[in-house]
Amino acid sequence: MVSEDIPHIHWRLYVHADQTSYHLFLLPALFALLGAAIIGYLMRRWLEKTARLEMLFHQKDQQIADAEKEFKAIFENAPIGFAIINLPTKKLTAVNQKFRVIFGLDENISPDDLQDASQDAFINILSKIPEIADERGTQASGEYKHINKAGEEI
Repeated sequence: MVSEDIPHIHWRLYVHADQTSYHLFLLPALFALLGAAIIGYLMRRWLEKTARLEMLFHQKDQQIADAEKEFKAIFENAPIGFAIINLPTKKLTAVNQKFRVIFGLDENISPDDLQDASQDAFINILSKIPEIADERGTQASGEYKHINKAGEEI
């Protein structure tokens, strides 16, 4: 203990130092460390799940891209004419090579110009196909034979 006299006010000041109790500082520090470890573990698990989901997303995206390539190859190289029709507008959005040959469409025509160019080649083809869309939006198909003037199938 240390004491100091303060003569002009007639006081004596005593300074007493107890032993510092480390448990007052140690316990909150341990709780903080434990909390940080738990938060770190949970963040790591969340990031791992996010990385797994991202990997699955990229795998599925690649599978879809591969399936689209395969469909496009089948669509373009089919031995019969195929056309994809936008049901609400009843306009052609894509046709394959055989369809272009059957209806005499230019190979370099863009999908945007396809409807206008195809109107001259087959004016009422859409009216020949049975009702394409019903209330459920199901698909319909039709089969037509194209015969030239000599009576031969094209």
